[in-house]
Amino acid sequence: MDSTKKKELWKVFRKNRKELFAYTVRGEGEDEEEATISLLAYENHCRKKDIHVVLEMR
Repeated sequence: MDSTKKKELWKVFRKNRKELFAYTVRGEGEDEEEATISLLAYENHCRKKDIHVVLEMR
């Protein structure tokens, strides 16, 4: 990893502590988080409430 790069804030989507998807908060659309949760729940055959979102600096 290039240590000269600045870290930025990411939204990380997890199910049972396993990362499913992540994107940077920069440029995030208004309903993007909810749409991502819905899609990940559908793709992983689970309920929306099983998908947890955390913010991380990466």
